[in-house]
Amino acid sequence: GPCAANTGGDPAVQYDRAADRWIITQQAGLSSPYAECIAVSKSGDPTGAYNLYSYSFASNRNGDARLGVWPTTTNSAYLASYNLSANGSFAGAEICAYDRVGMLAGAASPVSLCFTGINGASYLPADLDGATAPLDGTPGYFADLYSTGGSLGMYSMSVDFATPTAAISLFSSLAVDSFGMAASIPQPGTSEQLDSQSDRLMNRLAFRMLADHESMVV
Repeated sequence: GPCAANTGGDPAVQYDRAADRWIITQQAGLSSPYAECIAVSKSGDPTGAYNLYSYSFASNRNGDARLGVWPTTTNSAYLASYNLSANGSFAGAEICAYDRVGMLAGAASPVSLCFTGINGASYLPADLDGATAPLDGTPGYFADLYSTGGSLGMYSMSVDFATPTAAISLFSSLAVDSFGMAASIPQPGTSEQLDSQSDRLMNRLAFRMLADHESMVV
């Protein structure tokens, strides 16, 4: 697919501790047809061989990728989120779950399950910290900061890669204090400034299984 001949940058890199594998993802290119390129290492050596996959995003550019490892016993997933753009304008958010078992096994076409038409942008997928996996059947979690004066939207995404089907629901909306966006940031030796991007959550949404409860920190 487009990933074989093009590179669009905007990469994300993750380590899957439960499987001792590395996952690298980036855009296929900066023009249509858009795609997401995902490489999953065949061993714990990040400089070794990888299984390579390409997933189509058709006419929507898939920017700002965020990646999370969700190693439940069944229906384990690599969770991902994207900000879509069409003709240079924001076209909404998309959240996805990729079949982790299939990718680790080097399957030819691991299933991807995605949702669009959700409120907000710049979602963060839950990403496991620690050695204890989420309880089997726990849906994947995503968090979104609606606005500088709004709330944290918490979504859950239940997936069944065998069917394949998925369901998404807003399970909590957490009020947050209003705040002002930071100004652009100067750099030494140039008049070019950096965007603060303070209208969105900073990576990551860290998930941890403790003895008697789940914890998420963002």
